[in-house]
Amino acid sequence: MSPNSTRIPGTSLQLCGLTQRFNSKKVRERITACCNETTIYDRLFRERLAGRSYTSDDARDFIQWAAAGWSSHRYYVFIANDPDGLPCASCDLKTATRTDDEIGYWRSQRVEGSMAMIVRQVLSLALENGFNGFHARVARDNLGSIAVLERLGFVLSDRHDVNGRLVFTRRARESQST
Repeated sequence: MSPNSTRIPGTSLQLCGLTQRFNSKKVRERITACCNETTIYDRLFRERLAGRSYTSDDARDFIQWAAAGWSSHRYYVFIANDPDGLPCASCDLKTATRTDDEIGYWRSQRVEGSMAMIVRQVLSLALENGFNGFHARVARDNLGSIAVLERLGFVLSDRHDVNGRLVFTRRARESQST
């Protein structure tokens, strides 16, 4: 897997691996702004941060964590950059077993309607690198995320995670249409 930049078809966005080279003040400010958007914050950070705002230090830690994944080849975090070269979405392969790997993602309201294309590009890169199956855990009321997964050929499995989130799966043979 390579963190090199690639254009996301159908968009003006660039996808690249989130490595330490992106640890600049502007990038941290943009990630902070995105993660404090109501939808992203409520879904991912409100509980984890006990109600405090997502900060530039949190963004710095996120970038360092992402870079560690690339270095260790244990997980891969991608960011989608807008035409100004600033992050507007993230999609990660949370594991790298290459058999049933979890994906996760968020996107700024700045780029509504682009999440399926971003995830499709990450899945395509993963398939090119020997990944064979994927799953995603989604809150039952996250209809936008469910629609993205269904659009990409994920199907609702009969399993649920410990927090009651739905689990969607997709195998490599289903992924050939990405």
